[in-house]
Amino acid sequence: MKGFTQAGSTISVIKYDETALLKELPVKIYNVIADQGGALHLNIIYDRFDDEAVYGTFNERADKILNSFNTREKSLGALLTGNRGSGKTLLTRVVANKAIDLGLPVIIIDRPFSGGAFNEFMNELGEAVVIFDEFAKHYDKDSKDAVAMLSLLDGTASTKKLFLFTENNEYSINKYMLNRPGRIFYHFRYGKLEEAVITDVCNDKLSDTRKTEEIVELSRTLTEFSFDILLAIIEEANRYPEETVLQLINSLNIDIDNYDVKDYKVRSIEYNGVPIHITDEIAAKTYTMDDYVGFADPNASQNDCSSDDDDDDIEYMHLHKRFLKYKKGDISVFSDDTTTLTVVAVDRQVASYKQYAH
Repeated sequence: MKGFTQAGSTISVIKYDETALLKELPVKIYNVIADQGGALHLNIIYDRFDDEAVYGTFNERADKILNSFNTREKSLGALLTGNRGSGKTLLTRVVANKAIDLGLPVIIIDRPFSGGAFNEFMNELGEAVVIFDEFAKHYDKDSKDAVAMLSLLDGTASTKKLFLFTENNEYSINKYMLNRPGRIFYHFRYGKLEEAVITDVCNDKLSDTRKTEEIVELSRTLTEFSFDILLAIIEEANRYPEETVLQLINSLNIDIDNYDVKDYKVRSIEYNGVPIHITDEIAAKTYTMDDYVGFADPNASQNDCSSDDDDDDIEYMHLHKRFLKYKKGDISVFSDDTTTLTVVAVDRQVASYKQYAH
């Protein structure tokens, strides 16, 4: 069929297929593309995201976001920042699938569109969920595109949108988007996986669920603990059930040097299986990770712990991550070829420390 359009005094003839006309935007997942002339279009990429097992509080948080959007008269934004693999993208997918079930299309912005033409195009799409994954990757915080994005968030459009932004580094976000609930209503900060999520995943995927407590304890001592790390540990634990969790991570591509640094008191020392008497000096001292305990060879003339660097009989047991063999609660056991050292944590504060090469 043909028709006519008018722009000012100019009349244009257009041809179109009447059977291809859509009264409403189909409820699917799209990204935005531009043709060679710069005109913007939608491209269907999925009917919906694959349904994944959802653990912990993801469903509750997704429901809160959607309920707030549905009960507001204007657009709503939610910013998700934090470590890679902590669940930011998973939450956007959970929200997206729930929104599709409610009849809302989902638009993914994966290139730096901005400006008046983009805003007008987005406005014409009606109510929708709009996802900016790894926002600063496409919108550098001081770029003109990031600044131009502010007008899209200021609620001037005639149809409301649910904007979801994910970003690993909060400080890569334009400062005028932070601490501005009028533009971005929610800001969810992600660190390590929640213990409830770790427990749920272990109960679902770990063959020997008795190791769940070990994995949760490990997550408390690591400064970074993502889905990627958790799933790798579970896979390896299922493959080698005879190994402890600490044994497993020694061979995995996991940075065990990111253990939280704790303060410890010495509880006991064994040298080649022989208990060593702990001097008052050693017992009184507080040690930190990467520190050491000095002690004498029990076959030498002195059978006490010491820290005298000039004594040839003195050896050193370092409290270094690579010597950690067992941990439960506040008790940690370090061991090398000859020495087993049991310590108890006395201070849960994280301290700065120098990395030692071993």
